Amino acid sequence: MDESLSESGFNRHAEEYRARRNEERKDKAQKRSLENIADDCAEGLQRRVTSDERQIGGLREGVEELEGFSLELDQLATDIKNIRLKPKPATHFSRLRYDGYYPDYAIAHREFSGQQEYAYQNNRTFDVIHIIEKKSKKLMDYMSRARKMLHTSDYQQIKEIVQNDERMLRYLKCNELLEPQNSRFMEQKARYLSCLDNFKEIKSIIHAVTSPQPESLQSEVVERSNEPELKLTLEQENDFNLDS
Repeated sequence: MDESLSESGFNRHAEEYRARRNEERKDKAQKRSLENIADDCAEGLQRRVTSDERQIGGLREGVEELEGFSLELDQLATDIKNIRLKPKPATHFSRLRYDGYYPDYAIAHREFSGQQEYAYQNNRTFDVIHIIEKKSKKLMDYMSRARKMLHTSDYQQIKEIVQNDERMLRYLKCNELLEPQNSRFMEQKARYLSCLDNFKEIKSIIHAVTSPQPESLQSEVVERSNEPELKLTLEQENDFNLDS
């Protein structure tokens, strides 16, 4: 009996020992699993940080390249702005018309062109500005008065006159009159601004006249031209005859 008790006690202790060992193994396995997960997370986070740092570095390099490119564009824009093409002689555009219509405008334009070229050749910048101001005003009057007789070629000729005058003022650096240190030249500045306004107005008129009309307006004109002519009856004619 004592032997059986001893054997049963031994078995119980053995089972308890095995149970504790199993629990320890489970704890170790669980602990190892958590450690592996933590290690994996740490490695993943490190890879993410490294990748982000590389991306940030690439973006920083890209921003630096864009900033350098922007500076180059600014410099290029400044260089283009400072380019001053030499104008053609004003007398090259002295003929306004080749017929006998509006001789007063044609003569005045020819005289202005000669005076302008003389002032330009003698570096009399303020005289050039004054003459171009008067000539451009005369051109606007001419365009208004002779508009029914002007063709596309006439408007193209006027456009070339204005473009050459703009180039001449730019070549003479007349825009410097707008700078604060030249505020004492108030009269010359006002005339220069008047030239710019006249140029803008002339080009606006040319654009409005020479640009093709919208199709809706063209179709409306065609439809109206195709409408049958209305004839008045004898009674309707008598209504308009005030002497009857």
